Amino acid sequence: AWWAGAGALACVAPPRGALSRALGLPLQPPPRSSFADAFAKVAPAAMLWGVGTAIGEVPPYALAFHAASVAARTGGVDAGADSSHPTTTTSPRPWDRILTSAAHVTTSLVRRHGFWGVLALAAFPNPLFDLGGIAAGHCGVQFATFFGATLLGKAGIKAVAQAAALVALGMGPSRRAALAAADRLLARLPASLRPSTGLDGVAAALARPAAG
Repeated sequence: AWWAGAGALACVAPPRGALSRALGLPLQPPPRSSFADAFAKVAPAAMLWGVGTAIGEVPPYALAFHAASVAARTGGVDAGADSSHPTTTTSPRPWDRILTSAAHVTTSLVRRHGFWGVLALAAFPNPLFDLGGIAAGHCGVQFATFFGATLLGKAGIKAVAQAAALVALGMGPSRRAALAAADRLLARLPASLRPSTGLDGVAAALARPAAG
């Protein structure tokens, strides 16, 4: 219940970084722990967190679905109409253009592909997934379809992949390889943009045992 509630809260409670720290997952696995052992310990919690994030996506969908249903009954805007295009002739700001384009792509994806469109939007860390829920409700996607795709994408794919990546990064060889790759990227930057100490401080922090 804690992990599912934390996942639902993550959808609505900033700052998300503070919430992630509150979850208390260790930054690195115990000594002599294999990847399979470490992943088996964190995967259930990660999946429950994914279930919570899926639940947290229901309110935007429900509001949009209700609004579209009311509009359809009263002769307003059609539930499947594309309302993501700008309705003003004034020149939009760059951020407005980005959001408008994202809304258009999201709505088109959900309308054309239904379950698979929602699944694609939910299966990766997508800060604009609220648009997917609103688009699904606006287009009249049924709740079972929307929630099933969201649950599978967030709990079955995204959360599992993120947990696996974090566990792999916490293992000694993977951590050293990642730091070495980052050092190579930093070496390509102009001298004025490089950090004075490189990644030594980061490496030292990662090498320390997790608190608690």
